Amino acid sequence: MNKVTKSVGIALVAILLIAGATAVFAQNNESDTPTTNQPQESAPRIQRPNPGQLLDRELIEQAIAEALGISVEELQAARDEGTRLPELADELGVEMADVVDAIAEAVEESIAQAVVDGVITQEQADRILARIDLRHLSYNIFNLEDAAAVTADTLGISVEELQAALADGTTLLELADELGVEMVDVQTAVFNTRVDAVQQALADELVTPQQANQILRLSWRSQRPFSNLRPGRLQQFASQP
Repeated sequence: MNKVTKSVGIALVAILLIAGATAVFAQNNESDTPTTNQPQESAPRIQRPNPGQLLDRELIEQAIAEALGISVEELQAARDEGTRLPELADELGVEMADVVDAIAEAVEESIAQAVVDGVITQEQADRILARIDLRHLSYNIFNLEDAAAVTADTLGISVEELQAALADGTTLLELADELGVEMVDVQTAVFNTRVDAVQQALADELVTPQQANQILRLSWRSQRPFSNLRPGRLQQFASQP
């Protein structure tokens, strides 16, 4: 897993797709050995795997390289130079959404192989893939570029200035502080814009009401530690027909 995690761009997108997926194992991982007081299980308990066991990094890198129209060696060279995946895609004139699609397919193939290898059961794989599909759908509705645009606008700078600051090693929290902007305002702006995007997707019948609520709850949970967001807009959104 080290080779993948060193690539910030690759890791970020892969995490967006698989983040939370392995949580489906938690409820089945309290003990690897059933006691005599427990009801007999229809299938042997499978130990909760490390996320690295579910991801074939070579397969994912190959998928990314093919989506970008370059070799794996060229992809690795760009990574070693510190080029982030979105930046590389932009340089090559490739839509990041197409790269994400390729990653999603590779991740799904990795999950299928994990079933074959006995790392997880088919039922667990189905639950993981459902979560991945939801995050993939969420990305197509409101992606990293959209979030960057809202963030830059809230900070009162351009996307290019935001990217340059982050590339120099300045954290978003530090940048907001330098510009006199509260981080909660940035987080709230991003969240509210995501809500609007999901509402539009629902109106366009691109998602079901259930999918819309799931996407927004995932987003709210991920931002909750950093802001004063409240689930009020989620409740208001859920009440819509």
